[in-house]
Amino acid sequence: MTLTARFMELFKGSTRGHGTYGIPTKEIKQSGPKWGISETARTIPKSPTLEMFEKHLNGTYPLGIIPINERGGCFWGGIDIDDYSINHIDVIRKIESHNLPLVPIASKSNGLHLYLFLTEEQSCGLVQLVLGHFSAKLGISGSEIFPKQTKILSDKGQLGNWMCVPFLGTTFGGKLADQSAIKKTGARMTLEEFLNFAENSRVTPEKLLEYEKETERKKSIFSVGNVTKVSDVPFSDGPPCLAHLADQGVPDGGRNSTLFMMALYYTRVDEEHWKDRLEDANRLFFNPPLTSEEVMNTIKSVEKKGVSDGYRYTCKTQPMASHCFSKICRGRRYGIEGSDEVPKISGISKMKTDPPIWFVTLGDLNIEATTDQLQNFYRFQALALDRGVCFQTMKQSDWILLLGDAMQQGVDEIESTPDIGISGQFKELLEEFLTDRQIADDKEELLRNIPWKDTDEQKVFFKLSALQNFLDRQNFKHYSRGKLTQRIKDLGGGHQFFILQKNRGVNTWFIPLAILPESPTYQLPEIKKGPI
Repeated sequence: MTLTARFMELFKGSTRGHGTYGIPTKEIKQSGPKWGISETARTIPKSPTLEMFEKHLNGTYPLGIIPINERGGCFWGGIDIDDYSINHIDVIRKIESHNLPLVPIASKSNGLHLYLFLTEEQSCGLVQLVLGHFSAKLGISGSEIFPKQTKILSDKGQLGNWMCVPFLGTTFGGKLADQSAIKKTGARMTLEEFLNFAENSRVTPEKLLEYEKETERKKSIFSVGNVTKVSDVPFSDGPPCLAHLADQGVPDGGRNSTLFMMALYYTRVDEEHWKDRLEDANRLFFNPPLTSEEVMNTIKSVEKKGVSDGYRYTCKTQPMASHCFSKICRGRRYGIEGSDEVPKISGISKMKTDPPIWFVTLGDLNIEATTDQLQNFYRFQALALDRGVCFQTMKQSDWILLLGDAMQQGVDEIESTPDIGISGQFKELLEEFLTDRQIADDKEELLRNIPWKDTDEQKVFFKLSALQNFLDRQNFKHYSRGKLTQRIKDLGGGHQFFILQKNRGVNTWFIPLAILPESPTYQLPEIKKGPI
């Protein structure tokens, strides 16, 4: 098998579409100007081919692969660390210390992609869960995780979000970083070295389930007064961030905020003895422990509001935010409260129809929306309710900020086919109006709202009011009269006035016969005559 064929096999994904982009352009980001691909990136509804992979490696056709396939499974996943100041070697050392099967590759913007490759197809939900667990372990929570979807609305044209595959054979004159795999020394791998390393790192279904079970382990916390032994997984019934910090050690600069978070956990677990537990935790998980004065200040701060009322968990403060795993946290007995639930957008795609169709991914949920529904929180909230999910009400201004942050991560634009979207629906209904009903050979029939076919001019004429009545019966109410006539013109049609019998005038519209599908012809079977 050639290197290209091995590369294609490793990044096996959707057969319904792929991503690509053109020459990078200057973009303004929060971190400053950078070369990016957002202006030229697009999703093509065609299966990636071996020739495309060959062109990618040669640098003539950048390729993005959608990991989720039509069955909702995948053969690989990835973590996109969108922090360009991150030290690659530090992350690789953490990967090795935790013995994680992740393959590190420099991204096009000199960030870091961590790939997980599988020996067999697995459900995207399971892969997301395991990669979320790895992100929390490594302290890189908040990074994008691919696949972004666990299922897709394939009947609506949704394809899923794609990830740029590595080893693009060009940097566009230094505009993009060299997207090669990285050794633990910092040196770059050749394509063959990467393939050997990645293939040997592939995870079996059995091993993947072991990683999944790590997120579910629940062992009891040590008893009050007994601090000689700690359970393997402290805080296992509470926020995962605390379990990771207790295991790895709390970094400088985040010790007081971590102790405060632990205090909130203990008030939920044991309202009577939470202070004793907090003092025990300080001795066990902080090296060196915080001073008695610092512990007492934390206790007083919690008591100000009242233990029974309680504070909400401080999930967005560091170092908790870097180790957050909200999907698991929400399911734990002492995890974050359900009332804290707000939409967490993990992916956005826009189908380039007229008007555009948006696909928004929120965990396991995919929502199809119009532009109006997407920008208005209450309308979007109603769409989620229709799908059985209730989000906490939020201000419209906050929703716009949240939506803007999600779009900053990138919007995949899907090239549409002519049959998709409002314009596609209209064309199909127009064809049905003109082909699935009687068409007159005499133009006088126009007065009876029957379309007339002019074989000499190769046009079909009809009254606009008849078409509008038909569209209303089909519950198609997207076009005003002006928009309707414009779409007819877009299809090569136009307006014509006729003087008919008894000098009656009629305004008509027409479209060329050529754009209508040919009426099917049926050949009756030959009946063989025989003796009765």
